Amino acid sequence: MWVVYDESHNQTPAQLDQLVGLKPVGFLLASATPPSSERFEQFARTTATDPVMRPIAEKGRISIATKDVVDAQLLKHTIEVDNTDSDPDVLISAALARVQDLTRRARKEGNSVHPKGLYVVEKSNPTKTEIVSRPVAIWEHLTEAKVPAAEIAMYTQTKVVPEDAERIASLTDLEPRHRHIICNRALQEGWDDPEAYVEYFDAPCLEEDCSVGALRPVCDIFLPA
Repeated sequence: MWVVYDESHNQTPAQLDQLVGLKPVGFLLASATPPSSERFEQFARTTATDPVMRPIAEKGRISIATKDVVDAQLLKHTIEVDNTDSDPDVLISAALARVQDLTRRARKEGNSVHPKGLYVVEKSNPTKTEIVSRPVAIWEHLTEAKVPAAEIAMYTQTKVVPEDAERIASLTDLEPRHRHIICNRALQEGWDDPEAYVEYFDAPCLEEDCSVGALRPVCDIFLPA
């Protein structure tokens, strides 16, 4: 048995001990930031002194130049952040307009890319001072702007949603037709989509809280000041 561990830098000693207890043949660790733990250091020391495993482990380490990643267009060259003191509806409209503009430009150039917009909320349900939840308010704003309901996915824990709203329970439920995704921070780690170009944050957020570099290749971000 092999253990395939996505986002392995999030592992804890307890989790690793449980996996080691399964006595796997080995670990395939997927992470942009290799995990560091005493267990893995022990494995490395043992492997380095084993005449059979040492050459295998050496062949299993592959270095990829950043230039190769860029040349393959797996990284966006520019991330543009608009931090403005504007009404949320104004920013949502700006984010939507950006998605539509990118879509038109892609079609004009004969590109197969279909840009997506992400609309990130802090809370899935109304606060004591709200009547309508923010996910529903954003959904209504998009549909009033003539975005087809079939193109919008709501990936939140919102209890009451419009009849035409499509709620998804996991990332596997996303389909190519979903060009606008209303979500909370469940998409913050482990989801990469080369077509995710525009992101709107529904609440003020500090730079250290709004990490985007390794999350997904977003090129435009709209957030309140």
